[in-house]
Amino acid sequence: MSKFALGSARRAAPVLLFVFACATAGRGGARGAAENLDPDSFEPQGEIVYAGPTRRSSTAFDDRRVVGPSVSMTRNRDGSWSGWLQGRAVQLEMSGQRIDGAALSLVIEDRDDGGVEIRGHWLANRGSEQIYIRVTPDELFARGRTGTQSLFLKSRGPGIYGGTFYGDFSVELKGAASLPHLREPQFAFAVLGALSG
Repeated sequence: MSKFALGSARRAAPVLLFVFACATAGRGGARGAAENLDPDSFEPQGEIVYAGPTRRSSTAFDDRRVVGPSVSMTRNRDGSWSGWLQGRAVQLEMSGQRIDGAALSLVIEDRDDGGVEIRGHWLANRGSEQIYIRVTPDELFARGRTGTQSLFLKSRGPGIYGGTFYGDFSVELKGAASLPHLREPQFAFAVLGALSG
C-alpha cells in the first residue's frame, strides 16, 4: 500500500467511526436514548419563584443539585456541596443541621409550626453579613444577602407569599419546596439563590 493510500485511510478512520456510532445509536430506540442520558441530568423536584418590582427569578432543585440565576450547587459523593452561590465559589460540609464553609455558615432548623428557620453568616467583602430566613405556613421573612434590606411577606395560600414593601413582592414554593418539608440544604441554597437574584 502506498504512503498516500495509507495516510488517506488513517484520516478517514475517525470519520467512519463517527458515522458508524451515529448509525448504531439510532437503532436503540427509546431504550438506547435513555441509556445514553448524562448521569448528571437534572429533574427538578422543587422550585422557588421570586417576583419583585424590578426582577423575577426561579431556582429549582432535586436531591443533589440546585440550579438558578445566582446558584449552581451539586452534592458530592461524600455528602459535601460545591459550586457557585451568589457569584462566589463555595465548598460546604454538612454536619447534622449545620452547613459550613470558608465563606458561608448556616444552621437549618425545623419549627414547631411546620416551617423552617435558616440562620448564619456570609463573608462578604471585608466583613460578615448575617442571614436570617424564616418560612412558615403563615409568613416568609428574609434578611441579609437577599437583595433587599428585609422582606416580610404574609401567606396568600399554601406555598404563596405576597405583600407590599416599596412595590409588590411575591414568593411561591412549588413541589418539594412546599411546607412542611425536611431540613434540606438544597432548600436553603435555593432560597438564597432565588431571593438574591
